[in-house]
Amino acid sequence: VQFHPESIMTPVGKDLLRNFLQQAQSSHLERSVVQ
Repeated sequence: VQFHPESIMTPVGKDLLRNFLQQAQSSHLERSVVQ
């Protein structure tokens, strides 16, 4: 998955960034638990 920084300049940019960061954090935590 790739995040495009220019997308935060859209009307829903902050929501996109927040969702992306939450998903990235969740994914990282899941991998940590599995290992």
